[in-house]
Amino acid sequence: MIPALRRRLAALFGGLTSLVLLVMLVITCYLSCTQYQSSQEVLYQTRFQSLLQQLQRSGEVSDDYLSQVAGDETLLFYVEVNGVPLHFSALRAEEEGKDALLSALRTEAENQSGSGDGLLNVTLTVDETPYQGTVYTVTDYQVYFAQDLTGRYDHMKELVGLYLLLGAVGVAAMLLVSWLLSRIATRPTEQAVQEQQAFIAAASHELRSPLAVIRASLYAAGQQSDRQEVQAQLALADREAERMSRLVADLLTLTGSGVGRWACERTDVELETVCIRLYDQFAPQAEQKRHPFRLELPETVLPVISSDEERLVQLLSVLLSNALDHTPDGTAVELTARVEGSCAVLAVVDHGPGIPDGEKEAVFRRFYRAEQSRTDKGHFGLGLPIAQELARQLGGQLTLEDTPGGGAIFSLRLRRTGH
Repeated sequence: MIPALRRRLAALFGGLTSLVLLVMLVITCYLSCTQYQSSQEVLYQTRFQSLLQQLQRSGEVSDDYLSQVAGDETLLFYVEVNGVPLHFSALRAEEEGKDALLSALRTEAENQSGSGDGLLNVTLTVDETPYQGTVYTVTDYQVYFAQDLTGRYDHMKELVGLYLLLGAVGVAAMLLVSWLLSRIATRPTEQAVQEQQAFIAAASHELRSPLAVIRASLYAAGQQSDRQEVQAQLALADREAERMSRLVADLLTLTGSGVGRWACERTDVELETVCIRLYDQFAPQAEQKRHPFRLELPETVLPVISSDEERLVQLLSVLLSNALDHTPDGTAVELTARVEGSCAVLAVVDHGPGIPDGEKEAVFRRFYRAEQSRTDKGHFGLGLPIAQELARQLGGQLTLEDTPGGGAIFSLRLRRTGH
């Protein structure tokens, strides 16, 4: 699905950007060719008018000037006064081989203007060579001026070829960039899909185990005639059903956080009251597991914060349950509260084996459990992800660091009211 989406996005982005690029190149190429054609036309007319003005002022043109013009092999300049070539001897050597062009210009002049006076501009082809020509006729003389357009056309072909090359390179670059951008754009989606697939696979695996035990226990209970054995099998099925119920509840909690279904009812919360409530709630459990359990509060009164008290208790309960369940019996667990600048910090400190640096980020992933706790069927690796989601919902930050001497500290930072 993701590769197909990536291809579609690359084709869409690349197609649109390439289309824009090609349109801009076509417009630029057209303007460049038009500008070049105009500049060449202006140059042609300027040279013709310069020659004509000199002829009109003095009735003749110097040999040096005619030789300079005739030296340009793309030009023809020929003047007749009453049918007699002007400075014919100077031009004769330069104009050899252009008799066909001169004849074509005369024919065009006779066909289009007859015997009248005037200025005639023509475009013609002689011996497969394109020319731009001008014939100027007055009563006593006739001026023939023409320029070979081959160089002009070749230059425009080169110009068009250059733009075609730029277009090809540009399209290739746009497609490559679009492909890279599509990979970047789809990376969060791909990661989300992978996480979803991993979540579903892990959830399926976790649900399969208690279901298998329930089915086996119910089958065994149906095969037993001893009432005590039947009761034992049913009790086992009930424990697995309760375990599966807790797993489903955790899954629903995480699913609700993912789609924004958690409702936080913010009120003024007294942190000291919350801490005492949690201490009273977990003290029996800590005593049962022989964990020294301490509550450490500052000498000054803790600030009042704007938060959801029940969600806050739920979050800290996850951290306390983890500390009591995953540390060896007899190790101390502490619930502490303090103020740091504009934040109130609530922390659960244990003195167990701790969490290796390589696993500190992993423990917040769904269904992740450290190797030493994978045999513990009472935990699914969802508690810390739930706690992290709750911290985000409450606008706080949940961090993990090592306890000096061994253990882990989970700290929740919440902004104080008015800060």
